[in-house]
Amino acid sequence: MKKILYIVTIPDWGGAQKYVFDSTSFGFDKSEFEITVAYGQPAFDSKINLMEKCKKSNIPYHQFKNLKRQISLYDLPAIWEIKKYIEKEKPDRIHLNSSKAGIVGSFAAKISNHKPQVWYTVHGWAFLEPMANWRKKLYIFLERLASKYRDKIIVLGKKEKKIALEYKICPEEKIEVKNHIYWGGQSLLEKTNALKVLNLPQNKKIIGTIANFYPAKALQNLIEVASKINNPDIIFTIIGDGPERNNYELLITNYKLQDRFLLLGEKDNASQYLNAFDLFVLPSIKEGMPYAILEAMQAKLPIVVTEVGAVPEMLENYPNKTIVPPADIEKLTEAIKKYL
Repeated sequence: MKKILYIVTIPDWGGAQKYVFDSTSFGFDKSEFEITVAYGQPAFDSKINLMEKCKKSNIPYHQFKNLKRQISLYDLPAIWEIKKYIEKEKPDRIHLNSSKAGIVGSFAAKISNHKPQVWYTVHGWAFLEPMANWRKKLYIFLERLASKYRDKIIVLGKKEKKIALEYKICPEEKIEVKNHIYWGGQSLLEKTNALKVLNLPQNKKIIGTIANFYPAKALQNLIEVASKINNPDIIFTIIGDGPERNNYELLITNYKLQDRFLLLGEKDNASQYLNAFDLFVLPSIKEGMPYAILEAMQAKLPIVVTEVGAVPEMLENYPNKTIVPPADIEKLTEAIKKYL
């Protein structure tokens, strides 16, 4: 029986965590593979996380106490901690997910006395996120160095491969372009019921998204758009939560949008509420291959999205969409107005 260890940076529920959970739940014959899921410390006080999902599905899991999302002094202890765990469990393969786990996990495998295969799935290149120039250069350097110790690098879309080659992250022969394993979304609530459960008005147009509150999601740009569309019959809303919540609340207050821009918090199986939306908007400045887009497509919603990651490839044959440049608030506003 082969042993595979999945590692993701944080347990807070999002695209990378769903990818890991779906892969480990549906992607293997359990009679041939022994799967363990490992992760670091949460980025925020999330009530919906990978640990709980694994527990309910009887998937073995482990938490690394030193693995954290931000670059910090904990990174060296994290490398050592993962090294010791690899030596103890002796997996045949480790499958790293997200940038931080991808870097420290690669270094841990390199110095380990046990030598597993190292696979790395990129859920959007971290150096494309908003950050100081020195940090960006550091991430590029670390990705290049860590890639020397990886056997396979899986990118979610042709554009992500192009970025890897442009930044000289690794040789082309190490890269595999792959789509998400997508096993179908949550059954959708009927529109009236979805609006009722979310406590949203039945007689207004709802512009919404599902996203964690991280800088890469650029949700402040959606708040900026709401400030430019002065229509009391339109409600903007986000299902999600995260570290940027206080900043978003302050911006909403400054624009006096408290009645027209609603932060609904985390919802388990959030995609079941998509029928509450009349328009789905994802204003990110960095993505891989977001599940939220797959789910919005399944719900047959009109979609306004930015040209990041694999998103244009995902929507290539989807009829009811508008794609705009990232971080262009004027074009995002114009695109949304087309659907009002």
